[in-house]
This record gives sequence, C-alpha cells and structure tokens, in this order.
Amino acid sequence: MLFRSLDGIKREFSEFVESGLRNSFSGLTTQTPLLQYANRILDVMGGENVSLTPALDKFFASARALSADPSSTDLRSVFLRDADGLASRFRELDSQISGVESDTRAELNDNLSKLGGLANQLAQINAQMRANSDVARQSPELLDQRDKVLRDMSKLAGIQVTQKANGEVSVSLGLSSGEGMIVDGSTARRDRKST
Repeated sequence: MLFRSLDGIKREFSEFVESGLRNSFSGLTTQTPLLQYANRILDVMGGENVSLTPALDKFFASARALSADPSSTDLRSVFLRDADGLASRFRELDSQISGVESDTRAELNDNLSKLGGLANQLAQINAQMRANSDVARQSPELLDQRDKVLRDMSKLAGIQVTQKANGEVSVSLGLSSGEGMIVDGSTARRDRKST
C-alpha cells in the first residue's frame, strides 16, 4: 500500500487577472445604466405620443396663420387648441421623465443597499484575516470569499481596492483610493446616504 500525505491546499490565483476582471465589471457598471436611461429618455422624447416636434410644428403654424389674420375667430380657436395640445405634450413628457427619474432613484437605492451588505461581509472577512500577518498564511477559502465579494461589489459600482500584506483590503468608490472609502479593514462605512 502506498500512502500519500497532503501538506495543504495551494491556491492558484492571479491578482492581475482578478483586478482586471473587477475593473471590467466596474467600467461596465458605470456605463450600462447611463446608456439604458439615456435610451429611455430618447424613446420618450422621440415617441409619437409624447414627441414635441409635431405639437411645436402645429403651434407655430397656427401662430403664423393667426398673425396673418388676427381678427379671425376660427384661427384663434385653432391657435388655442394647438397651444393646449402643446401644453398637454409638455405635461405628458414631464410625467414620462419623472417616471424614468423614479425608476433610476429606486434602482440606485437598491444598489446602495446591496453594496452596504457586501461592505459588511467584506469587513467581517477582513476581521478574520487579522489572525495572520501574511497573505500566504490565509485560508484559500477565506481569500476566495473575499474575492467573490469584491467581484460582486464591482458589479454594483466602480471600486478601487487596496490590499495589505495580510490580504485585508480597503475599498473605495470612484477613481481614487482615499475618497469615498466604504470598507477600511474591519470597518464598513455607511457615509453615503440613499436619496
């Protein structure tokens, strides 16, 4: 019989690849909502029922006709009808854009809530990592948990990650690592308020 001993589990990992993956998620995260909401606004502005172009054309055409014959009661009626139609389009447009704003705000608040939960998870993982002074001595499972939480965070917001020698990480929102800090060691900060 041949017995083999297992000295431990070696974690195959590339910080460069992981960082690149997080950065890709963060870049996509910041651009996708902008594109989605810009497309919704364009759809609203260009929609046949809400578009201002036909209503403006009618309004100015009736205004020109009325200016040519200001005493005509029929032209005044047409002008007032077209002015009311234009005002109605503006009200409908306001309603549609308010709906987009409301949806955007709800999604933002949902993402902030999720991000806060992930920040708390990461702070707890960082606290467990304090038992070792070197990342090589950390449990592969703990490092995998940390990296999964970081990937999930990068899917919600643009993040910057700073790693300490023992594998603990600090996370900030945006482009600089000091500004907008949401995780610093075992502390998750909830400075950013939802709207």
